[in-house]
Amino acid sequence: MAKGIAQMHPLPRLGQPEDAAALADFLLSGDAGWMTGQIVSLDGGRSSLRTKG
Repeated sequence: MAKGIAQMHPLPRLGQPEDAAALADFLLSGDAGWMTGQIVSLDGGRSSLRTKG
């Protein structure tokens, strides 16, 4: 089941805790000092897919 769900993402794998930690590390770093008011999707690209409505 997990393999099937992973294949539904543009990056064909499930996210890991390390993925969220890397984003948090970046957002807390000076490299993100110019970012304000952003919504960052951490979903392997899934939200970028068009779905039938």
